[in-house]
Amino acid sequence: MDILGTVYTFLVKNNEGKYFESSSITYRRKLNVFFEYLINECNLTDNNGEDILRGMDEKKFTASVIYYVEQYNIQFSSTVDNYLSVIYSYFRYIRDSFRIVNNIIDSEEKLKKLKGYITSKTKEYSLITRKQKSPINKDVYKEWIDYCDECINNPKNDLIKLIGYNKAFTDFVSAIITKLVLLTGLKIKCIKAITLKDYDFQLNMIKLNNFWIHLPNNYAKQIRKYLEIRNSVVNQDTESLFINIQGKSLISNASMFEVLEPVIGSKEAESVAKYVIMQQIKVGIPLGSIKKLTGFSYETILHCAELVEEECDINDQHEINRQLDSKLRAMALFDKL
Repeated sequence: MDILGTVYTFLVKNNEGKYFESSSITYRRKLNVFFEYLINECNLTDNNGEDILRGMDEKKFTASVIYYVEQYNIQFSSTVDNYLSVIYSYFRYIRDSFRIVNNIIDSEEKLKKLKGYITSKTKEYSLITRKQKSPINKDVYKEWIDYCDECINNPKNDLIKLIGYNKAFTDFVSAIITKLVLLTGLKIKCIKAITLKDYDFQLNMIKLNNFWIHLPNNYAKQIRKYLEIRNSVVNQDTESLFINIQGKSLISNASMFEVLEPVIGSKEAESVAKYVIMQQIKVGIPLGSIKKLTGFSYETILHCAELVEEECDINDQHEINRQLDSKLRAMALFDKL
């Protein structure tokens, strides 16, 4: 039986999720690591593949986790949890599609025992156990841009209606704020700290945590539209850049991210910010600078860095090695040693 072929059919059948942890990239990566372990440590072939998968026991499942942690320097227990979730989904798939049944995966009691055993065996690696939110995927990112643009460019009602609840205004401001997060990955507390003086109208720049950032042309036009409306409703003593319909500083987290809910059913912005942080890491922005700009902790930034590495296919290892070797040789101390 073509065992590796079952991975391909599983990935094709699996629906793309809205979050990074449920994306096809993540699923493929986890299964690549799992089968790398099976080939290197269990001598997996097409001839013995079914028997090996059926015979995976507590020790072998745990050994695959240890292999993953050691070979790829995994630091977060949430990454391990996601790995196990993918493996579980794959085994359920081959059970239902090919009648390859594993007794541990098929038993809730044994599965619970397995998770406890894995937890005990990974303690020595001091994995970071704090629960981490999963970033959105690129498709949701694009969907949010379109939705935000629709709320900004084509509001459904009068934006400056001052009597009663004005959803059009709430969505308009929320879309402006969300696009700022989509650009910079800012944490909520940093958004609340932005004042009107932090925006330079002439230079088309905004000051965020002492960094001056250029705004994309389209977004700059939208910010200017927002400022025109802001001036018509704001109280003179309001210094905050972002306000509510009463002209006061916007302090409600829910109102800030009202536009998130129609897309993913949540007003939680950290998943958006973490996707942006991942892109910042990919283009080479230092982790320390990302921390200062976004306001997120090193722990959150490191989790994003781990996920970026997760995106790298095993076959990319040669390129990663080449880049690392090149950077080391470029260091001033290289020729002194």
